[in-house]
Amino acid sequence: MLGEETTLRNGVTGKVERIKRIRIVTCAVFQAELSHVLGQLKGEIPGDCEIEVTCLESGLHSRLSTLKEKVHKILDESKDEKIILLYGSRCHPDFEELSKNYDVVRFEGANCISILSNDNVSPILDPKTFYLTPGWVMNWKEIFAGDFGLDEISMRQNLGYFDRMLLLSNDAVKIEDEQILEFFDVAGVPIEVEYAGLAGFRDLILSAIRNSAEM
Repeated sequence: MLGEETTLRNGVTGKVERIKRIRIVTCAVFQAELSHVLGQLKGEIPGDCEIEVTCLESGLHSRLSTLKEKVHKILDESKDEKIILLYGSRCHPDFEELSKNYDVVRFEGANCISILSNDNVSPILDPKTFYLTPGWVMNWKEIFAGDFGLDEISMRQNLGYFDRMLLLSNDAVKIEDEQILEFFDVAGVPIEVEYAGLAGFRDLILSAIRNSAEM
């Protein structure tokens, strides 16, 4: 049984410790950054923890009932694991209620922009700026298909309020100029790039893992 499983950890012969399985359930917009920081954190993650990642489609933000069903199913199937729910606090209105009966660590940031930047980008509250992460640029067709429609007219009507888009870049993902130009050609809004880094996000993930390990 999962709860009785033991293994040798940290190469210490004869030292048997119970593995704490921590599952990070995340939106695909975090996938590259999460993989990047988990690689950096290998030496800082508690030695008796085993991290698994379940990645859900980025387009589920516009299909809230499906998103809720999928997260609920994962929680039901992972009762012997600790869960980190890597979504913004406003990504689904029922996440807080859904998490009450499970060992779930959540994030205070409202959305992926706030979580990835850890609210450390100076113009983050500019109402005329549409903020993007690398995951948005890589998955924009899936993300926008639900709320906006992918045709040029729909995209430009819905994004026409904004003066610019601001891509918050980081070291985990290299966005090619061709990817930005493809998005711009459809959206029709100028795209600027600002380096945001991942130090704050790294700290958030490490804190979430440590909190899960102590639950």
